Amino acid sequence: MTVLDIRRLSMPSVDRRTLLGVALAATAAILIVAITRPPQTQPVLVANETVPVGVPLGEVDIGTRMVTDHEGLVIGSSLGELADWTVAVAITEGEPLTPSVLRPPIESAGDYEMAISLPAGHAVQGRIAVGDTVDVYATYDEPGEPSRTELIASDIAVVSTADAGDRAATVDLVISVDNDTAAALAGALHTAQLDLVRRPRP
Repeated sequence: MTVLDIRRLSMPSVDRRTLLGVALAATAAILIVAITRPPQTQPVLVANETVPVGVPLGEVDIGTRMVTDHEGLVIGSSLGELADWTVAVAITEGEPLTPSVLRPPIESAGDYEMAISLPAGHAVQGRIAVGDTVDVYATYDEPGEPSRTELIASDIAVVSTADAGDRAATVDLVISVDNDTAAALAGALHTAQLDLVRRPRP
């Protein structure tokens, strides 16, 4: 009977150069996969036609475009809840939407709309867009009385603006008001100097 001495048995040795070669080959394979993998893309919203100021996005043709760099753009495959939103500046055909130009739906302060025209210097130099809200101050200069300024309307929604350019001398707006606010503004337009203060945008 033959007896094997286990101590004399040995496993075949693996050459270190072989191990190094295998490791290098695996690393190279991983790098090749990473380099050749196509970059991830995401859909962003794009204007398929010119989008005017104040027009709900759901009423114009908004499409999508797949991009690899979506920073600063509106991500999505459809408008969804943005259908009632508007833009503060006109967007040309092919231009992607950006969060900075979007304005939420206007929450009307009343059942009435009122037009006012003010010198640009008293209306934020015309930098007022649809969806903005403003406070209205009236300054009264009465003979023999010290000048006084009063807040006569606050949180007034702008529902329409006239695009007269950045250097327009007059700013024309349509605002949403209730009956009391309309009466106060109408009176102040004839007896005081009005100033608009734009509230911070969301």
